[in-house]
Amino acid sequence: MSYSRFSDGTYSPKCDMYLYHDVGGYISCCCCRLADLVPTVFTKGGKDLPIFGNIDPCDKCKGKGCKACMMFDNIHLHSRTEAIKHVKEHIAKGHKIPKDVIKILKQEIKKFGDELE
Repeated sequence: MSYSRFSDGTYSPKCDMYLYHDVGGYISCCCCRLADLVPTVFTKGGKDLPIFGNIDPCDKCKGKGCKACMMFDNIHLHSRTEAIKHVKEHIAKGHKIPKDVIKILKQEIKKFGDELE
């Protein structure tokens, strides 16, 4: 389930954050605009592999570091309280976030507790 998804505002309210509860037991802020920029490829076994299959690296750097081939890293949040604090950081930077994200996280704390499974 996602708490919010990127949106340009065409079909749903504008949103600058993709926040979801990951099966790994944490809440992920995917491609977080507060995170560092990272290359869009990684090297494994001597081969350059795209992080996402649909990203074509540029001919200049082959995805290893020019501005066009960089993306924001994911942030992993290990409690709902930590996620609320992170959402507030986005809001303080002027990012558009649906108003109910914090409300839903607080409701989950009451219902399930702060820790994630």
